[in-house]
Amino acid sequence: GERRQLAVRYHSAARDEVTQRVVDPLAVLVIDGHWYLDAYCHRAGGLRRFRVDRMLQVAPTGACFAEEGVAGGARGAGSGRAYVPSSDAVVARLVLDSAGSWVLDAVPVLSSEPRPDGRIQVDLAVSSPVWLGRLLLRLGPHATVVSPPELATAGATVARRILRLYEEHGN
Repeated sequence: GERRQLAVRYHSAARDEVTQRVVDPLAVLVIDGHWYLDAYCHRAGGLRRFRVDRMLQVAPTGACFAEEGVAGGARGAGSGRAYVPSSDAVVARLVLDSAGSWVLDAVPVLSSEPRPDGRIQVDLAVSSPVWLGRLLLRLGPHATVVSPPELATAGATVARRILRLYEEHGN
């Protein structure tokens, strides 16, 4: 069926900024007592999850969209419910060697493709550089951050923080 597109003023808690977005609403759900809207975000160019209480203003754009077109392209084969990154997510591209391929089963991966050198390129939705840093620590030498450049040092940043805490608190 046809659905109405919305213009949303949204407060991103992670970045503490207000953005103007055009979204195609797909589903409303409650998680841990908070209402969320899963929608195709035209600004991000993909599915995103928005907290309803962070929407400062919502208005119809007057445009409609076909739900099947959006939802069909967003769901993986047989996955039933697609993983939807938060509206704060940044897409990080990593290259993993075979010892790092466990990531494909451990975290929600937006896409993955084998490379000619035998390694695997994966795109992850990263809502927190600290989360990515912890993942990179677990991966060690088995992963390289290709993009964005500002996340390339996330693993080293978390490692330094852990080391500093260890030194400050001793044994």
